[in-house]
Amino acid sequence: MANNVDTKLQANFKMANGDLINVYAVDQADFEAQLTAIQDTVELIKSVSNSLMGRVVTTQVDAWTIKEAIGVVADTLGGQEQPTCKHGYMEFKTGISKAGKPYKCWSCPSKDRKDQCPPNWVN
Repeated sequence: MANNVDTKLQANFKMANGDLINVYAVDQADFEAQLTAIQDTVELIKSVSNSLMGRVVTTQVDAWTIKEAIGVVADTLGGQEQPTCKHGYMEFKTGISKAGKPYKCWSCPSKDRKDQCPPNWVN
């Protein structure tokens, strides 16, 4: 994020993992307030950084609550579970065939065409 025209104070912090935190302020009070806000949210910043880098964030989550939430969302939106085959979760594909007809299907994720499972066609 670029600083705006009112910026009088600026600090840039480069973290050990390469993340940058930039602070732009119009005066000392604003600068101190922003630094305090960053200090107060340091654990949140670490968590977001780890999530974006694909690291596991250690938090306790009630698995039953998540399953219930998924069920409620699926019931509300009319969703269905992603089908699986012996190679894992199938991939949803849509397009136009060579004959010019539209298609929708769940296809096998295997890259080996000889070993692929048959697609599940969607009407």
